[in-house]
Amino acid sequence: MSGTGTEDYFGDAWGFRQFNRAYYGVSLWEGYFPGDRTTAYRWHIQDPIPFTKSIKVTMEHRGSVFTDSGIQLASFAERPDWISSVAIWYQSKPVAIKEPLPPAEERIAPYQLIASKDLSIRANPKKGLKKSKDGFTFTPMTPDASIEFDFTIEKAGRYQISAVITYTLFSGLYQTYLDGKPIGKEMDLYISGNDALWKSFDLHDLSPGKHTLRFEGKGASPNMRSMAPPVYYFGMDYLILLRLEDMKGYHEALKKISKK
Repeated sequence: MSGTGTEDYFGDAWGFRQFNRAYYGVSLWEGYFPGDRTTAYRWHIQDPIPFTKSIKVTMEHRGSVFTDSGIQLASFAERPDWISSVAIWYQSKPVAIKEPLPPAEERIAPYQLIASKDLSIRANPKKGLKKSKDGFTFTPMTPDASIEFDFTIEKAGRYQISAVITYTLFSGLYQTYLDGKPIGKEMDLYISGNDALWKSFDLHDLSPGKHTLRFEGKGASPNMRSMAPPVYYFGMDYLILLRLEDMKGYHEALKKISKK
């Protein structure tokens, strides 16, 4: 069988965007830059594909190629993107998988996970800071609180900086700073519950040595409930660093096209 473009198979066209349907969709779409993550799904419930001996499914991995300065070199070039897949099928009797699965290091990007509890944390006010199993919680009870910590970079490179941050009913607005410079817009950490979520702080060229990540309180969320106490909660479990130069295939397509 021969199908169509990858995005068309998952129910979209001319690229991906985030959407969810009953049988297909893109549940996670972070963007087009290196290090961004995507999750797409399709269930062949209404359109099953029968097979009796074996089936092989391959995905198109072509797309746009840009230079680091944003110049487009190609719109449909072969790219060594990191793609992992899970397939579920029904059959009359169980059959073991003969070929071994690729090892985890070939399927998962080389993220460096740092438990934030192990970092040297400076908080203002100090009394609201507590260490947890993997990270810390901060209940400053004031809208202009701040919390910061240092982390060390061993090798120069382009890093994607992310963190697992807790969003709660009692959280507020916080602005992120990297080495004293604001990055991104203010974060609204309010949700109507309690959940630890992945938050990306984008790509940054970092030199070896010490760097500082700081969060400054900017007041209450506009979604804050009228009877919620003014806690301005901030919690974090992990700091996550991904050096793009450590990913196999990084800049490979760019170099090939540039040589032509």
